[in-house]
Amino acid sequence: MTATRSSAAPCARAGHLPARRDLLLREPARRAIEALGAAVAADPRNADLRASLADPGNAQAFFRELQWTFARLSFLLAAEGRSLLGRAEPGVDALTALLARLDTPQRADTAPSLWSRWLDASACLFTPLPRHTRPRSRFPALASTLFDPVHTPILNAASVTDDALLGVLRILCHSIEPDEPIDWRSVLPSHIGSAYESLLGLHPGSVADGRPFTLEPRRQSARSGAGAFYTPHTLVQHLLDESLEPLIRDVVDSCPTPEQRRDAILGIRICEPACGCGNFLVSAARRLADHVLAVTPPCLAQESEAFRLVLEQCIHGVDIDPLAVELARAALWLELAQPGASMQFLTWRIVCGDALVGGEARFVAQGIPDHALQARTPADSSALAIARRANRAERRSAGPPSQTDASGRRRASFDAWCAAFFAHPTGPGARFITTSDLADAPCADPPTDPRAPRFSPLAETLQSLAMQHRFMHWELAFPTIFDGPFPGFDLIIGNPPFLNQLESATASSRARAALLKHRTDGLIKRYADEASAFLAVCFSLLRKRDGSRLAFVQPQSVLSASDIIPLRRALLDESVISALWLSGGRMFADASVRTCALVLVRSTQAEFSPRCTIGPDFEPLPTVTLSREYLRAQDTWSELAAPAFGVPGVRLTHDRTLADIATATADFRDQYYGLNGYIVESTDLSASQQSDWRSFPPIITSGLIDLAACRWSHTPTRLLRRWWQAPRLDRRRMESHGDLSAWVDARLVPKILLATQPRVMEVLVDEQAHMLPSVPVITMTPREPALLWLVAAALASPVATAEAARRYACSGLHHHAIKLSARQSLTLPLPIDDSLWRRAAADFQSLSSLALESPDRPAALRRFARTSCQAFGLAEPGDLVGWWLERQGLSP
Repeated sequence: MTATRSSAAPCARAGHLPARRDLLLREPARRAIEALGAAVAADPRNADLRASLADPGNAQAFFRELQWTFARLSFLLAAEGRSLLGRAEPGVDALTALLARLDTPQRADTAPSLWSRWLDASACLFTPLPRHTRPRSRFPALASTLFDPVHTPILNAASVTDDALLGVLRILCHSIEPDEPIDWRSVLPSHIGSAYESLLGLHPGSVADGRPFTLEPRRQSARSGAGAFYTPHTLVQHLLDESLEPLIRDVVDSCPTPEQRRDAILGIRICEPACGCGNFLVSAARRLADHVLAVTPPCLAQESEAFRLVLEQCIHGVDIDPLAVELARAALWLELAQPGASMQFLTWRIVCGDALVGGEARFVAQGIPDHALQARTPADSSALAIARRANRAERRSAGPPSQTDASGRRRASFDAWCAAFFAHPTGPGARFITTSDLADAPCADPPTDPRAPRFSPLAETLQSLAMQHRFMHWELAFPTIFDGPFPGFDLIIGNPPFLNQLESATASSRARAALLKHRTDGLIKRYADEASAFLAVCFSLLRKRDGSRLAFVQPQSVLSASDIIPLRRALLDESVISALWLSGGRMFADASVRTCALVLVRSTQAEFSPRCTIGPDFEPLPTVTLSREYLRAQDTWSELAAPAFGVPGVRLTHDRTLADIATATADFRDQYYGLNGYIVESTDLSASQQSDWRSFPPIITSGLIDLAACRWSHTPTRLLRRWWQAPRLDRRRMESHGDLSAWVDARLVPKILLATQPRVMEVLVDEQAHMLPSVPVITMTPREPALLWLVAAALASPVATAEAARRYACSGLHHHAIKLSARQSLTLPLPIDDSLWRRAAADFQSLSSLALESPDRPAALRRFARTSCQAFGLAEPGDLVGWWLERQGLSP
């Protein structure tokens, strides 16, 4: 029997409309919110509200309620367009139908305002009321928490004219193009989600001096601060192709009967841990339902029934943003397409919480670790020492907390374990949370004895911290998933937030970083990206059996970042990489980070060949077969990405490296900032001072280093927040007032300077020992002075560039940039033919004597490149030399 879509379903699925339709509601959403906010703020009846908007915190809270109102109106318009709210005439315009439901059969002079009827309708949609108090609206009781009045206390008490609300509705029903109405039958949930995510990039402007309420973009928005960016539909589908489809094939292949295949499909447990507005969940649920229909006997071949079974048994989601959670539930309900169906069952499927911050039974049973207790100020150090001693004693003597009541004391003990990381004692009577509190943690429910205090101080602390940090205890939120012999999910998929821990606006607090480090067994440390923390935590939530999968969009640096070397190795202990996608550019137009997508599969196989693709069209890349043992021994996974950048393969038959004959350092920020106050411009020195290179050494930044050439005095450079034409260090003044004299002495020796993030290994030899490197220039010093030019030739060779690009691609700001640490530069190989190596060193020395503009330089580059490659044992290095020259803008 062929399954067909029900008549109430939307006329097009996500992604089947033109790509620009993803932006369909963004501008109407902004205009509608701005119009409603301006109308409310300008209404004389809301004078107190307008006065309160002078406070930025109040203005942001008001803007947040406007976002909730947009989400509610959009949901209702989409539901009306699909005739999902009960009886409706076919073809009735969504706005007309919505207004008809808000209409009331009373005389005009006594009828309540449209706004009050809207509030009544919202209450009805949230929860059914007793018949005698039922609102006069004609909406079904959906039990939708999207309409919970608790989310909009300011607007609930505000006055809004009918014209203002009608104006907002008209804006939402017209696209950017003039006189082009929005057909809400074809508006997809992803369009609403995309519009909401775009609103996170705005903030309310000032209403001082009678200015109207407006929305303005800001550099650091809630959107970038939360790492919330719309995932393109094509990328969602690609990840599902690479993860869900193979998983379905695995579970179906072993089932002989249709009933068994259906049950196997419905037994797949999927989770999106940072679900946003539910793009991955909607598409995953639709695919599962289609597979159920394909194997279902005719009596069950009803699309909405299959989709509901999938929602009830397979789909789970988490997000830290309460409104995003509501939009995800709404998106799944709209796709379900069952008129008037309650949304209550989705409340337990899509939950609000911080997926990374929560307790686990194994950690709670071990007690609170000492490092969870942290002092806020040095004055608290004595109290901290006492609390840690008490905590250690309690861990030795305390039994495990109760495991019998997931909704009561067990939850309280999980909350207490998390709260220990965030609670800092302040004020009289305050104290640290210690291990004994795990067993004694009170439930948040008020006591039954009316004479007892409503909450104990500890209960109030736990409740406050749990709400503030949105503790998410996976075992308690989804108990059926974590019971049984194989607890966990079969597929965890999504696009978790990218939050750079080196930027103050997105860095985790010390308490959160400490909890994440403990929860990941030390794999995630303070400066690892938030996306890496999702990778570590969520992999632990997979079922521990072959075939379970994790599919995540990640920053491209996940392949090479040094902070997560232990994480990459730990993942390879239990899984292999089955697919890798590289953006090849910026897939997310509003974000600056370059992205990739990984699919990991739990497996014990020794070798694997990931399917690698690149770009928005997912063009296939050459297959790379790797052994798990080999890749685990590497610092990076960049080798998988090397074909995307055209890096030629180089086969070397030895393991001698630069570490055998040289040392390297990149120095630290102390040396960078220690130069402040002692830098002078060369032109400000006298002629005799300019010729005194030892007393006034040139400062060489990375931008001044070219291959075998120095741009100092020819190219301006930025140093310590100002531009310099030819910066030099006043060494004598530093020796009198500064504390870097020993460092300067150590650097003013014969050495090799290596630029950071070049396209090829840009190497500069300082044979005269008068150049001072600026952080983060890498300084390489031969163990013997006679090796200076030999080391430089090995480092500058096309072989070294190819090896660096193969091992450490994806680390730099640009996908062609090679970003090495000092330690990594020492892992590059040495030539094997000493005679040719010496010839290459002589060629490099000759190249260094030529100016950048010299017409002889291209020929000298080619000569050095060929000789140095032959020194590595490459008899015919033409392709490698051509690739190397092209990266410098030269013809082969």
